[in-house]
Amino acid sequence: HLKRLRGRNIFAMSGGEKQLLAFASVYAMGPELYILDEPTANLDRDTIDRLHDQIVYLKSRGHTILIAEHRLYFLADLIDRAVYLRDGVVERIWSGAEFRRLAETERIALGLRTLTPTQVTLAPSRAAGGRDGLSVEGLCCRYKREPPIFQNLSFSARPGEVLAVTGDNGVGKSTLSRCLCGLMRESAGTIRLNGRILGPKQRQRIAYCVMQDVNHQLFSDSVWGECRLAMEGLSDQRIQEVLDRLNLLAFREKHPMALSGGQKQRLAVATAMLSQKPLLVFDEPTSGLDYARMQEVARCARELADEGRVVLVVTHDREFLQCACDRVLEL
Repeated sequence: HLKRLRGRNIFAMSGGEKQLLAFASVYAMGPELYILDEPTANLDRDTIDRLHDQIVYLKSRGHTILIAEHRLYFLADLIDRAVYLRDGVVERIWSGAEFRRLAETERIALGLRTLTPTQVTLAPSRAAGGRDGLSVEGLCCRYKREPPIFQNLSFSARPGEVLAVTGDNGVGKSTLSRCLCGLMRESAGTIRLNGRILGPKQRQRIAYCVMQDVNHQLFSDSVWGECRLAMEGLSDQRIQEVLDRLNLLAFREKHPMALSGGQKQRLAVATAMLSQKPLLVFDEPTSGLDYARMQEVARCARELADEGRVVLVVTHDREFLQCACDRVLEL
């Protein structure tokens, strides 16, 4: 089901589209054993359903499939054995039936995500034009002479609220993030903060974006040094407080590139918290995170909003979306 991607530049694809292409390229080689590492990290709901069906097909053809994953709901009916790791050691092994019978309290105590799909019951985003917070009016973005990624997009986000931005893979969520933060210029439309029109350079000064691929924004040779780069004049106490909050203090001297994917993600969230910028955009901040770490990032987003900042979260993670956000903008 990837015919629509034929002829596309790989480097212009969304994270989810790249994920699908990677899976297809492995499938084309016809291996006996498939190993999938966080395969749903950047996938929308329909694509996750398609991945589920592909795994069903591979199982029916006798292939062996090993999946390292935190999001479990789409796997619940597929699992034949579940292996639980803690600190690099196998602690538990369940049969599929035993795993599905886990009590909710035990699941949460083990730090595991939900085994059932999450229903989202959030209100839609507010209309554009508010004097408080962010107002996006008639926005259009395109790459060079390509057709618009999206056009005539209008919405607003108030301080004190966390706005989720969701939608299918390739619809323009990450493009919107980059535009709001001044990393690309809009083709048309207006972006205001507290009633004041902001150009790209002004948005760069007041906005902070945690990118989908955080490897692009980690520059220092230590976790502590990375935090120092977030803002001038930060006290050691404040850095220590934020790192401790995100369970990163033990890694303060470690090189950011030596961290796991989830740890890198939390380090990028830590730098956003330390930046003191009034507009914060998180692009898929929970990819690679277990239940406890997801809950911690949710609390951080909530606290940043409570401090009076405008917080937008681009996410496919419906479990996170429902527990962290107040409203949702579906592109």
